Amino acid sequence: MVRDFRGILLDVVKGTVATGLLFVAYLKLPVLGMLAGIFTPYPALYFGLKRGVVSGGAIVSLTMLFLAFAGGLEAVLLYLVQAGGLSLVLPGLLKRFAFTSRALAYAVLLIVVVLALGTVGYSVANGVNVQAGIAASIKAQIAESVAFYKSKGVTGDDLQMLQEGMDRMGAIVVRIYPALIVIGISMIAGLNTLVLRRNASRLPQPLPQVPFRRFRNPDYLVWVLIAAGFTLVFGNSVAGAVAVNVLLIVGCLYFLQGLAVIRNFFDTLAVPVFLRYVFYVLLAVQAYLAIVVALVGLFDLWGDFRRPRIHKNL
Repeated sequence: MVRDFRGILLDVVKGTVATGLLFVAYLKLPVLGMLAGIFTPYPALYFGLKRGVVSGGAIVSLTMLFLAFAGGLEAVLLYLVQAGGLSLVLPGLLKRFAFTSRALAYAVLLIVVVLALGTVGYSVANGVNVQAGIAASIKAQIAESVAFYKSKGVTGDDLQMLQEGMDRMGAIVVRIYPALIVIGISMIAGLNTLVLRRNASRLPQPLPQVPFRRFRNPDYLVWVLIAAGFTLVFGNSVAGAVAVNVLLIVGCLYFLQGLAVIRNFFDTLAVPVFLRYVFYVLLAVQAYLAIVVALVGLFDLWGDFRRPRIHKNL
């Protein structure tokens, strides 16, 4: 029993150190930090599944304590939104549900609801307009970027064109940032779960191993897409802003289903690995191809491109 306790304590220390290093790298390093930020939840997720929810919670709590001293409240809140929340809720959901996608969906939904309620509560309690604050922050970042390019010798029409492009992009981000947050949390949850599945043999309880090529959205999701489309066309400005964010989120879900259909084709036709990587590289650099993949996922609802029919509860 003493040996087990020592093992758990050692794993908690290792998980806390790894989490802290990953998150500090995310805050301090310009490029590699993004990759570190994506996988910041992994240590707590792994040890939470290996040693139990209490161990995962201890890693999250100790990391928050470290960040409170090292970076203040802002760093703690950023960690909770980006990694801490997933580290707390995802292990239990992965153990409970037979389908990985369902566990991910509930985890992301729970975090987004808590984040939304917290944001609304903070806004009401302090009389703060979050939308205006985000717009001001983006505008300040654009001004800093323009000043940087100006210091590097960019002037005249080139500088004006650069600023106009940044202003347009900033306006778009202010409009769709809720969807970007949801998509970002979903991406982090999915990538960490993928790594967990790669190391599932080290865990005491196996994770759901449903192949990604079988992923399929619920059939009713198409009605959400249709409703959001009509609202965008015929609704007012507030309803239109909500509809845009809903369309982006649903579009990403159908993009995933399209990728699952294509992955199924690759496996069925035994497409060489080299050609698969060529396709994925093109997908990363060509936005129109991503739209085509999302349409493939949407029309899979009627075309059922992966006959025989697959389980619809994924």
